[in-house]
Amino acid sequence: MEQQIFEIVTKQGIWAILFISLYYYQLKESKRREQESIERERKVLDFISDIAMQFEGLVKQYEKLSEDVQDIRMELSNQNKTYTSKST
Repeated sequence: MEQQIFEIVTKQGIWAILFISLYYYQLKESKRREQESIERERKVLDFISDIAMQFEGLVKQYEKLSEDVQDIRMELSNQNKTYTSKST
């Protein structure tokens, strides 16, 4: 198939040769760019996955911190009630 195309191209002259050369070059470049795009997409998805896992860790830390703050508020409230009841 390629041999037949090449024979036809050589009969048509330099312009046909240039066109076919450019066509094959474009096909190769397109394939290379597609591979780069796939690799870039994989890296972005891995990055997003890592960020999501880090975010889950931050959520757990925030929940723990919120519980600690609530405990401190309760303790201060109880101490305040004890202090006011003793002073009266």
